[in-house]
Amino acid sequence: MMSTLLEIESAINQLSLPELAELEQIVRQELRERRNARAADVTASSRVLGLHAGAWAVAEDFDAPLPEDFWLGNDA
Repeated sequence: MMSTLLEIESAINQLSLPELAELEQIVRQELRERRNARAADVTASSRVLGLHAGAWAVAEDFDAPLPEDFWLGNDA
C-alpha cells in the first residue's frame, strides 16, 4: 500500500495518458460526491428559524447599568 506522497507521485508518473484521464475522472467524481455529502449534512443540520419562539424572554432591565456591588464582588 502506498503511504507517502512520493510513492503516489511515482505511481502517477507511470500511468499512460488514458489511465491519467480515467484517474482524473475518478478523482473529480469523488470530490463531487464529497462536496454533495457535505452540502447535505449542512442542510440536514441547519437551524430552524422560530422553532422555540417564546421559550425565553429578555428582562426589562437588560440594558440597565449593573450596580456597584456587582463590580466590587459583593452580593447584590
